[in-house]
Amino acid sequence: MQVKERIVYIDQLKGVAIFLVVLGHFLQYNTVESKSGKLFEIIYSFHMPLFMFISGYVAFKTIRQMDLDNYFLFLKKKAIGILIPFFSWPLLVNPLFFNNDITYNPKSVLLGIITNPAGGLWFLWYLFLFYLIYTLFLRASNKFNRQKKFFIDIVFLLILTLPLLMLRQFQVVNYADSLLLHYIFFFSGIFLSKYDFIQVVVLKNITFSISIFIFSTLCSYYDFLSSSIINLLLKMVLSTAAIICIYYIVRSIKWTLWADKYIQALGKNSLVIYVTQFSIIYVLPSTLLLDKMNFLLLISISIVFSVLIIVVCLMIMRIAQLSRVLNFTLYGRLKPV
Repeated sequence: MQVKERIVYIDQLKGVAIFLVVLGHFLQYNTVESKSGKLFEIIYSFHMPLFMFISGYVAFKTIRQMDLDNYFLFLKKKAIGILIPFFSWPLLVNPLFFNNDITYNPKSVLLGIITNPAGGLWFLWYLFLFYLIYTLFLRASNKFNRQKKFFIDIVFLLILTLPLLMLRQFQVVNYADSLLLHYIFFFSGIFLSKYDFIQVVVLKNITFSISIFIFSTLCSYYDFLSSSIINLLLKMVLSTAAIICIYYIVRSIKWTLWADKYIQALGKNSLVIYVTQFSIIYVLPSTLLLDKMNFLLLISISIVFSVLIIVVCLMIMRIAQLSRVLNFTLYGRLKPV
């Protein structure tokens, strides 16, 4: 019974996260203000760290030492589920089905994906890398920290973080800050999932109250277009506060049957929605982009369009599932979920 409950709230968390992702992207590509809009900045201050936090949380629940005994098989499964769509959408789907540019050069696209993965479906690239790092963490923790002491795991994590810090220090990749930020939240999900005392603190009402106060007070200061250290630290604070709030809410509220059904459906297909929505997110033509308007009206309109986009994504998924080749190529799935 406990396992069933765990699956339910995890799917609910993933459903909330992917809806916020689509909502944020709709605002980015269909409003005049685009990346400078306040609603956009509020959502972007935490929505991808939330998604990465949940991925880490799920990783701890689902990956066991026995999975690593056949490490090649484990890597094969992760590569199929993550890297297949990471490469197939920019190389095959978008240029062949959502673009009429006859100058398409797959070699240059592939080179761009490899040299700057943060410019495409970056979440999948980060996620695959973090899974590899987590397997090293899991092996070390299972071997040398069988008593599950928190600070020993922290030491292992710091050691594994050193290569990422070197990437940033020597400017090996231009997305090192983003990589480190999401790495922190991926492992935050792992630690919250592993250690009960952290969950006890996070699920306290006082923690929720402080977090919602911090977020509501500071969110207006976040600037998506700024790359300053202060803004990066602010995003970490806002993301942490928002994650605590959403985790607390999802674990505490009673969902109605219909809401629970649909939000779980989004959660189970969150990666499908993530990779599909980019190709259909440009809903409004440039002459009809949403201009400045009442905040509540903008939220209402954006929610309606986001729901429609998600529905279309799920329809595309259903059609793709009729073909094993399409299902595998688009989503890295060998069978329907």
